[in-house]
Formats: sequence, structure tokens, C-alpha cells
Amino acid sequence: MGLLLLPFTLAFSLVFGLVFILPFMLLRAVLRLLTALFVLPIILIVTFVAVLVAGLAFTFAILAPLVPLVIIALLVYALTRRSPAATAHPG
Repeated sequence: MGLLLLPFTLAFSLVFGLVFILPFMLLRAVLRLLTALFVLPIILIVTFVAVLVAGLAFTFAILAPLVPLVIIALLVYALTRRSPAATAHPG
């Protein structure tokens, strides 16, 4: 009996799918596309800001321990730049 009604079952399934399910699938696709068009720029901006902040944090984390050495080097430079012993040629 199932094989006898197979063409009608297939035809009914095809018509039911085209008439009742396809418009909702298209609507879902359009809504997803519109949502992606509105949300994607926001996601890209937030990602860019997050990467920028992470880069600054990483840079400061690497450079912060070097600050005392830079201060000492600047003090040594400030003390020795006008010193007569610092010049290679007298006069």
C-alpha cells in the first residue's frame, strides 16, 4: 500500500514544502542577513578596540620593568654630558 501511494506522498510533500515551508525559510535567511549586516560592523569595531587595548597592555607590560633602567641611564647621561672627562678631545 505504501508503494502504491508513493507518488502522491512525494507530490504532497513537494507542494507542502514549496507553499508552506519555503517562505519561512526565505524569511529566516533574509532576517539572518539583515542581522549580520547590522551586527558585523559592531563586532569588528569591538574586536579592533580589544586588540588595540591588548596591544597597549602588552607593550606596557614589557616596557614597565625597563623604566628604572631608563631613568638611571638618563641620570648618568645628564651628569656626564657636560663633564670634561666625557670629551675625547680637550678643548
